Amino acid sequence: MPKCKFPLDASEKELGTWTTNFLIPNVGRYLGDLTITDKRVIFLSKFDTSLNSVINMAFFETFEDEEYMILPRENINKIIPKKSMLNKRVTLVTDNNEEYIIDYGMLSINAIVDALEKPL
Repeated sequence: MPKCKFPLDASEKELGTWTTNFLIPNVGRYLGDLTITDKRVIFLSKFDTSLNSVINMAFFETFEDEEYMILPRENINKIIPKKSMLNKRVTLVTDNNEEYIIDYGMLSINAIVDALEKPL
């Protein structure tokens, strides 16, 4: 049973869901549920933890009164894992050089990286 509440395409397969932080540089830091499918990266923003606490609506899509950020996987050019003892992150770089950062704290990012690297 898929964990993601955002409607998936009939042919779309959910690869995993994690509760994590999602950072959009110069915009904000959000806490919520990250779902990776074979076609998209879907982030359900549950709480804005940035200092400005204002969600930039240009980045989010609303479904059933919840805010989702959708990134087509085909638009991701680079997946850059970064591991240190206290912080594990994955930076996604899109074809227009925008960066999105998945911050998983001290937990292992291996499953997230594996899902992102699965062929489209």
